[in-house]
Amino acid sequence: MARAYRNTYAQACPYPLESMLAGFAAEKFITRETPIIAIGSCFAQHLSEWLQGHGYNCLPHPWGVIYNPQNLRQFVQQAFEPETWNPVDPYWIMKGQYCDPYRKDDSHTGPYPLGASEEEASARLAEYRQTSRSIFEKAGLAVFTLGLTELWRNKADHNAYFQIPYPHLYDERRHEFHDLSFSEVVESLRWSIETLTSHNPGLKVLLSVSPIPLHITFRDHLGPYIATQFSKSTLHAAVLEIINTMDNVHYMPSYEIVRNDPGAHYLADGRHVRQETVELIMNVFKDLYVK
Repeated sequence: MARAYRNTYAQACPYPLESMLAGFAAEKFITRETPIIAIGSCFAQHLSEWLQGHGYNCLPHPWGVIYNPQNLRQFVQQAFEPETWNPVDPYWIMKGQYCDPYRKDDSHTGPYPLGASEEEASARLAEYRQTSRSIFEKAGLAVFTLGLTELWRNKADHNAYFQIPYPHLYDERRHEFHDLSFSEVVESLRWSIETLTSHNPGLKVLLSVSPIPLHITFRDHLGPYIATQFSKSTLHAAVLEIINTMDNVHYMPSYEIVRNDPGAHYLADGRHVRQETVELIMNVFKDLYVK
């Protein structure tokens, strides 16, 4: 890469960022007018907030927090192939309210509420799917930040919930833990991107891996630290596989930037990144991809 990076990058990392990104090929195709959607884990929320706060055309979205590639695929399926979406569990009923088992509220408080009756819930889901499709079709750039390979799903149809079912809903005869394999991650990403671009040919995709580690794992033989490396390694390898084989897909090395110096970039909890780190990553984003 011919561009020289500012010294502030190097000061933030023990391994100079200009050396880390040497040879990294990037295409400047983003402007402040480009309609952008940022989807994924809570790290994607940081990126979305930064984009909005700095005057980029960041579209609102109805998907909530997404942790794994299968949930992403399900949202694309609901938007463009709703006739094929017939889950065994269409709703969770919680405290008299119908809720969406497949969407986590942006506030991280639980599932998206849909109403007090099945009729109201069905109408809200139909509206959500239409809104979702419209936003996908308007976007010029989709930023997908992947966080996990672990998920909980229905044993019958293998549709992934946004989290393990709540205790009053959980049934070991119906629910199971699953860890996505490398091939499953690649297949979900490829299907999602191909489906999106078949309906929105001008869409470009920017993939990244969330640097936020797991604080709990459902694997019975690994602790959260080792399970984090398992998940992130699988996601990272799958993302690079997609980038190598799909022309409209690009990569944002936010994971590498943070993991290069964890002590400098994480808050005291060891999980969430500092605001200064978000600024650093987004400055790299501007230098790599913004015209």
